[in-house]
Amino acid sequence: MMVARKLAIDELHIAEQPLPLDNLDRNFLVADALLTPEGQPANWPKADVIIGNPPFIGAKMLKPERGPDYVNAVRRAYPDVPGMAGYCVYWFRKPHVLDARRYEAPFRHIEQTVLPHVLSLGEVEQNESGKKTGQDQQWLKTWWQHFRCRKELIDSLSKLPRYLACCEVTKRPIFCFLDPDIRPDHTLEAFVLPDDYSFGVLQSSVHWLWFITKCSKLTERFRYTPESVFDTFPWPQSPEAKQVEVVAEAGRQVRRVRTGALGGMIGDLRALYRTLELPGANLLKEAHAALNSAVLAAYGFSAKKDLLAQLLELNLDVAQGIENGGPVTAPGIPASFPGPEALISDDCIRPQALVY
Repeated sequence: MMVARKLAIDELHIAEQPLPLDNLDRNFLVADALLTPEGQPANWPKADVIIGNPPFIGAKMLKPERGPDYVNAVRRAYPDVPGMAGYCVYWFRKPHVLDARRYEAPFRHIEQTVLPHVLSLGEVEQNESGKKTGQDQQWLKTWWQHFRCRKELIDSLSKLPRYLACCEVTKRPIFCFLDPDIRPDHTLEAFVLPDDYSFGVLQSSVHWLWFITKCSKLTERFRYTPESVFDTFPWPQSPEAKQVEVVAEAGRQVRRVRTGALGGMIGDLRALYRTLELPGANLLKEAHAALNSAVLAAYGFSAKKDLLAQLLELNLDVAQGIENGGPVTAPGIPASFPGPEALISDDCIRPQALVY
């Protein structure tokens, strides 16, 4: 540690003398970093920075190296870590609450509002089940995070400048771009797509028709189920570059009209889209009509033929292509499109600053 201090002084040109050496006796704590003597997750002391080299022991060597009793105790204390994970994975789970404490105001907010709620849920669950395990009691281990964090999704969204989302339960999906700092909860369907072309395809009448045909129903409301709607929805398979650009621009125009209209009315996007059901001139209706025409052209579909039949035929062709290992155009910007970054504009819903 003193060598590290000396290196930092030299490399950062800090006006500080490396000698005499500090007395670091109080800085060392000898204990199990994962478990308390009672077999509970160990609490780490508050720290600004954590530097370490967790021991690497593969899952198959854990019990031979540490003994079955200890390994079973660790796995009971950290049930969210997969059973075949190596020893060091348990260390990576530990710093999370310390990282969260770095954001003092938000952490104080969730400590005062979220933690009591989670504690109450855990207590009710334990009283009802008579067990000290369960999903709500498990939540206490990561109470400062969402109930289900969806780490893979969040990691993917964090790499994007924005992402698409729509409400899970809706009669008509209204897609919006969100800043990746906005974390989607279970009432939103999030799509790892940042581009205007993807927005245009998903916001079109083509996708709407597929949605109402394939979605699950919740009483009178439609529920966007990714498995039956998005995963089966066939995208344009061979659009020309110009057609992709036209769809992207038509999508941008839809959002421009929406933004302008919302600024001069009382209500939200849902109220705005209800105006499409009314007769008379409507800029949003015109923008959607242009978008629908552009998307039909990208598909090569005829407006005079049954749209659902054309979609189903394409769905079967794509499924056959996947089964045969042939080339298939996946969701998003076609791989052959030159300069895909030109299709990513910067408008999106951004998070508001928290006020305490």
